[in-house]
Amino acid sequence: MIFYLSVIAAAVPAALAWGPDGHAVVAQLSQERIKDETQEAIDAIMGEGVPMYNYSSWADDIKYGPDGYKWRWSSPLHFADTPDCRFRYSRDCKHDRCVAGALKNYSRRVVDESLPLEQRQEALKFIVHFVGDAHQPLHAGNPRDLGGNKIDVDLGFARHQHTNLHSTWDSALLFEFQGRGRRARGEPYWTITEKA
Repeated sequence: MIFYLSVIAAAVPAALAWGPDGHAVVAQLSQERIKDETQEAIDAIMGEGVPMYNYSSWADDIKYGPDGYKWRWSSPLHFADTPDCRFRYSRDCKHDRCVAGALKNYSRRVVDESLPLEQRQEALKFIVHFVGDAHQPLHAGNPRDLGGNKIDVDLGFARHQHTNLHSTWDSALLFEFQGRGRRARGEPYWTITEKA
């Protein structure tokens, strides 16, 4: 099953954004491309018919939610920082504390049937989220600019807002593509990728 779950990562085309909607896009596109056998394994863990986009932002939701302090330990797992744009696992992912290490760890946990179902569900939620993070270019970069958060951007679109490069990539590009500048709360529009 580890092989089949890793197919999720391989099946993901690069998305345009990685805020909640970008993660939903990555999850939806992944789910459309996985084998039936893999979907059955996912259904056994998460429940039949639960779309992956429902929990694709879970790892961010808990990290920034009211109990976020309990999840601070997971912050480095969202990134693979490298000083020279050449990822070296031994240097850039010490003690498996990066997105690649997280995917390795949670891929083992999700198939470990000796673990309680709740822990396997948590592992799958992390996998789905971290696959999205791994495909966000600013989640694999120079640590000095904090994944683009220290790079100011004045957008000539998105209502001419002043923001940073990471936020631009995470959400402003998708908002602009949608044509609204900002997303209407709760509106599921990740299906617009079919138009692209």
